[in-house]
Amino acid sequence: MTDHAIGRSAVFQSFAQDAGAWTASSTDAGCVGGVRLPIERAVYLNASSGEAVPFETVRRSFAASAQIIAPHAEDGMRFRLQAKYPLDATKPITLTAAGETFDLSAAREPAGDSVLTGSPEVLAALKRAAADGDDATFVAHSADTGRSVRDTVPPLPFDDVATCGARGAPDAALDPVTLISIRYIAAPTPETAATLEEMRVCGATEADGPVHRGTLRQVTGFASQTRDVYARFDNDGAAVQLYVPGVFEALRQPDGRWRADVSRAAAGNDPFARADVSGCLGASAVTLCEYPDGELGPCVGEFLLGDLGEEALSDPPGAWVPFAPASATSAPAALGAAMGTLTPTSFGSFLGFGGSATASRGGASQLGSPPPPPVSTPPNDGVAVIPLPPALWLVTTAFGMLLAGGHAARRSARRFS
Repeated sequence: MTDHAIGRSAVFQSFAQDAGAWTASSTDAGCVGGVRLPIERAVYLNASSGEAVPFETVRRSFAASAQIIAPHAEDGMRFRLQAKYPLDATKPITLTAAGETFDLSAAREPAGDSVLTGSPEVLAALKRAAADGDDATFVAHSADTGRSVRDTVPPLPFDDVATCGARGAPDAALDPVTLISIRYIAAPTPETAATLEEMRVCGATEADGPVHRGTLRQVTGFASQTRDVYARFDNDGAAVQLYVPGVFEALRQPDGRWRADVSRAAAGNDPFARADVSGCLGASAVTLCEYPDGELGPCVGEFLLGDLGEEALSDPPGAWVPFAPASATSAPAALGAAMGTLTPTSFGSFLGFGGSATASRGGASQLGSPPPPPVSTPPNDGVAVIPLPPALWLVTTAFGMLLAGGHAARRSARRFS
């Protein structure tokens, strides 16, 4: 199930503390364990002079990452590295791990900014490096700038992926859906305070106020390369801003709804399919509602009671329901105006906490900038949304699926006529 207009993939991910991420897409299901590439510590060398290029002038996404992928339907594992810059196919593309160097030029994916290989020799070297707690090194050249880029690849979570495979799908696993939702754990405690390097990744400094590190539990509608999420809280300890580096950013609005920007690349990323789209695709805006148990998801209540609109949905919502249904005391006063509607926005709005137009693309982060201002949200036009008893959520969501399916069929007929 894919929205061909913006390339969204149906994805479900469930993260476990010691078992990677059980991931399901429209292509396959299985286990994925990833690490973020610390692009802020990479070495960038000028093509002509060979001199080091300051990271602050580099335009690159913080979503650069490496993953171990174990499809459920296949034996063995794969290694993917998403460099997030166009790899020059005329120059060497190498990976060094456990003292061995491999030429990965033939593993370059059609997207041009990533490599994918199931080579037993490569995987064995990476596994030995991980067992010893050693980094690997990835070296390539940018087809855009000609620069040489030397990345550090932290130890990959082979054991977590193996544990995930042994356990299989979690009991609460959903079918893959295109609708955006996120469940997380985060708290404003001294133990979770972000380090200076993590603040830099978030585009923030100490002057911008405290940022706290949390953990993803589940996402739908996009694939995250990490289980790390960063949060800001108000004086009452309630989350007001969330950021998954380079992938997802959400800001709570005055009416209680959330305005989120989701990377279009992440929303179109299927871990089990060869990557064929690259470049700075920008972000898409989506209005989300807050549910108990640290969850942001589609605004189901208003979707059912309000006007769907011809552009509201491109696909039926599938099996998504709130993990912990809203109650009369915990639901927002007004649920959201859209059921996961994705509206293209400029990449400059996908910023991280620092709020610079280039932070979303990578290193050129203007640290110390204020957080982005709240986005004005239209009123609810007097339509009161009444929280439903838990038993009715399944019934009403199923009804919503039928309505959404009708709209999707009409849109598809126009799109392919």
